[in-house]
Amino acid sequence: MHQDSTSSLGKHGGPPKDGIPSIDNPQFDTAATTPFNWQQTVIGVVVNGEAKAYPFGIMNWHEIVKSNPIALHLKTISISKASALS
Repeated sequence: MHQDSTSSLGKHGGPPKDGIPSIDNPQFDTAATTPFNWQQTVIGVVVNGEAKAYPFGIMNWHEIVKSNPIALHLKTISISKASALS
């Protein structure tokens, strides 16, 4: 069977649309009660004087966390960023 080489243009691997679930309104532990150890890499965010840590391993899997008043988006092949929710 012959396959036209142009038929695969624009296709890529990875999960389908909406195949990676976001984390919506996560619950946070304190530094004293977290199950994560101190050596774990986190993405730290401070909003209005309140600090939160988002574990890199979880962000790498889910990629998006909606944590009012911000949404955090991580793509390991690009630059991560935080944006305000409206």
